[in-house]
Amino acid sequence: MEHKTSINHENGNDANRLLAAACRRIGDGKTTAKGYLYRGFEIRNHGYYPPDKCIWWEAVDLKTGCADFHEHTKRDIIKSIDRALDASCS
Repeated sequence: MEHKTSINHENGNDANRLLAAACRRIGDGKTTAKGYLYRGFEIRNHGYYPPDKCIWWEAVDLKTGCADFHEHTKRDIIKSIDRALDASCS
């Protein structure tokens, strides 16, 4: 499956659709989703955290079980995973 990597400035949502297309939701669709699978990581939304006054997302490596990434949005956590994995491949 081939993905576009260029950003169309006429329609700014194309880049967001490309990021979301690679994530696969975990769950049966009837209950609240447990998270997303992306490049060997399970991405979970931990909800609102009152001391920080923000929402936190966590990415757990399925091989090691370690929570390697924490971000405020799903988009940011996907970008962090991409940066880390692409840097390790180079």
